[in-house]
Amino acid sequence: MKHTQVALLTIVAGLALPFVAASSASAQMFTNGGAYVGVSGGGSWPEDSNVHYTGPVGAPVTANTSFDTGYIVSGQLGYHWLSGMRTELEFNYRKSDLDRIAGAAASGNQNTLGLMANVEFELANWDGFRPYIGAGG
Repeated sequence: MKHTQVALLTIVAGLALPFVAASSASAQMFTNGGAYVGVSGGGSWPEDSNVHYTGPVGAPVTANTSFDTGYIVSGQLGYHWLSGMRTELEFNYRKSDLDRIAGAAASGNQNTLGLMANVEFELANWDGFRPYIGAGG
């Protein structure tokens, strides 16, 4: 199932790339509103976490788990309203390799696939620089 989700996200991102390239060349067309497609990426720094499990003799065990720096890839489909508000759906994928469990070297990884609905409001438009505030979940 996980491989299918990654493949689907890769296909969606690949199909969106031509639109992203076209929109960057004609960004002024959407100054007064319209649909948009976006692609972004960056680093992911998962926090250490504790794993609780029952040990071999039935006693509860807690092991600290740490991860290496990973990456995030996301794609956005949205609409820029005339009021400066933007509504969008964001699809994202994060991956980080497992570093250590209970102080011992470990292998494996953490994969996360997410879907968010976001609302953003542009504070200004200074020659293509558009600071905004927003919320999503």
